[in-house]
Amino acid sequence: MARWPPARPIRKAASMAFVQVVPACNSRAGSPVANACRRPSMQSSQVVTIVSLFAATLSMVSFVPQAWGIIRSRNTDGISLKTYLITVIGFVTWLLYGFLLMQWAIIVQNIICLCLSAFILMMKMLPQRKKEVVADALTPDFLSGEGG
Repeated sequence: MARWPPARPIRKAASMAFVQVVPACNSRAGSPVANACRRPSMQSSQVVTIVSLFAATLSMVSFVPQAWGIIRSRNTDGISLKTYLITVIGFVTWLLYGFLLMQWAIIVQNIICLCLSAFILMMKMLPQRKKEVVADALTPDFLSGEGG
């Protein structure tokens, strides 16, 4: 039976040996060390996937009420410019991280979050006259009372 986790080789750098400590996986069944060595089951893997998708969806959707509130009210007085600058920079960094790892789940989620947070930042920075133009363009006809 293959040992889990696999043993790590010793890496040498600049005359110093670095060793990664790996627990002995042949410990008694039920012990904390033996439990740590078990491979994750398919069921637990599916639970992790479901939880991560749920968390990603909540993160993406969390910006929608703020963006929609700005479109409806055309008011950004209660929004912090510094907070959204940092948020946008954070999403750009996460996007770069996703591209470096070629992890499409990270890339897609952060593109959506970046677009929503950048929209909020843009609306915060625009003069009121231009906020009105953008909000009018994004408001569906049936909500603006101009339906055909």
